[in-house]
Amino acid sequence: MNYTQEQMPETHIASLATSASMVELTIGVPTFRKKDKKVEAEAEVSNGAAKGTVSASKKTIISKKHKAIESLRNAIRSEYHYKKTAPWLASGIRLLPNGLLIDYQNTMVDFQKEFELLVDDFMDDYAWEIAEAQLKMGQLFDPKLYPPVDVMRKKFYMTVLIIPLPDSGDFRVDIPQQALEDTRQQYDSFYKSQIVAITEDIMQKLHAPLSNMSSMLDYAAEDKPTGFRDTLVQNVLEVVDVMKTCNVAQDPKVEQIRLELRDALMGVTPDTLRNSETQRVNTKEKVDRIIASLPSLDM
Repeated sequence: MNYTQEQMPETHIASLATSASMVELTIGVPTFRKKDKKVEAEAEVSNGAAKGTVSASKKTIISKKHKAIESLRNAIRSEYHYKKTAPWLASGIRLLPNGLLIDYQNTMVDFQKEFELLVDDFMDDYAWEIAEAQLKMGQLFDPKLYPPVDVMRKKFYMTVLIIPLPDSGDFRVDIPQQALEDTRQQYDSFYKSQIVAITEDIMQKLHAPLSNMSSMLDYAAEDKPTGFRDTLVQNVLEVVDVMKTCNVAQDPKVEQIRLELRDALMGVTPDTLRNSETQRVNTKEKVDRIIASLPSLDM
């Protein structure tokens, strides 16, 4: 599993264009945090500290409604977008399996509606939030840090851009033949490295819930389990479902692990694990064998 680009089977280098698309998610939410050089300088002088040793910033707005927007943004990114996509470009563009495309688009439409509602709710109170900030901040309040409503509203945004993935050899540019070949070779190398990264991303998504399951199952019949929730099995099964769709490189070893894990958890429920020590022991053994078969990813 832990192969290099050179060891990669040719089947893994096949075009991903028919199995995945590129997706860019951008969510803008103001931090309402502003660096205050005056406070920094005063703190340095009053404490006899050298210039540049103090860093200070102030929260220009402290709002539960703003925190709700930040929480939704974080959930969209971490709990959905990152779980459904794989790394592709350093700029933040990720790879979305085409099998998840419709569900991804529909879910993002729902997220965007929720995002807009929360932002509108915050903006309805924007003038009040400024007045509240003036009371809380005292002499640190600076009216210049609060733009008009229409300007502030534009600082909140959410965009989803889905782009077709070009084929590894699809270069339709008018450049000399040698330069074209060099470009193709560079892109081929990039393709291979990203396919390795996709496989590692799948394994990383699998490793955490598997390790947690193994840890939670490690107790004797007379002991009372701690932290054992009904989601223990479901969290792993969700990754198993995603593995098939996210294996856009059609890596046979990824599929082998998926099938082994699916079979290991067939018929396993939270209740059977709680009530049967034999079931716990057998399931833990199978899970531990699968964990041992995963590539070393410096977890």
